[in-house]
Formats: sequence, structure tokens, C-alpha cells
Amino acid sequence: MILVSAVVTVALFIVAFRVMKVASTAANAVATTRQATLVLTDGALGDDAKERAVRQASKRLMVLFFDITLRSALVLAVPALALFLFDALGLISIEVVMAFLLRWEVIAISAVAMIGAAVVWR
Repeated sequence: MILVSAVVTVALFIVAFRVMKVASTAANAVATTRQATLVLTDGALGDDAKERAVRQASKRLMVLFFDITLRSALVLAVPALALFLFDALGLISIEVVMAFLLRWEVIAISAVAMIGAAVVWR
């Protein structure tokens, strides 16, 4: 039952990560940073225009930071709630499942599954 709980937990994490669009929000942050960098290196713009663009980018990046943080917290909450539910129903012991999920080989397999899911969903 531990393995099933672990697989369900990892699958829920992957699905929640996709549904909450954490990666696309992070990509927006990278794009905003690149755009601000291009503006800073543009010799045709004056200092005032550069400062205005960088201020706008920094405001956007702050919004994206909080957005990514909130989305990530929700992504982590989904599998955590599932584990607490399984524990409350007496199906598993949350401590045992967490100990299993924190093993290095399980983390490696989960990372490969996450990358595989990202490739498939593109």
C-alpha cells in the first residue's frame, strides 16, 4: 500500500503542477527578465526610458513571484491532502509514506516521471 500511496502522491503532484501552470508562469518571469535585459542594453534608449522599463519589469516580476509561490503552495497541498486523507482513513501511515518518498531513488524516479510528463504534455 505504501508504493500505491507514493505513486498516487507523485501522480497528483505532476497533475497539479500541470493544471496550476507553474512552468508557464515561471517562463513568463524568464521572458520578463530577458525583455528588461534587452531594454537595458539598447543604446538607442535614454536613461529615463530604460529606468521606466526596468521599473515596469520589476513590478511584473514581483507579481509573478507571488503568483509562482501561491501556485507552488497549492501544487504541494494537493498530494499532501491526499496523504492526510489516506492516513485519516487508516489506509497508510503518513510517516512511512513520507520516509519512502524522501529516499533518493524515489526522488530520482519522480524527477524522471515529472520530466517525462512535461515532454508528453507539450
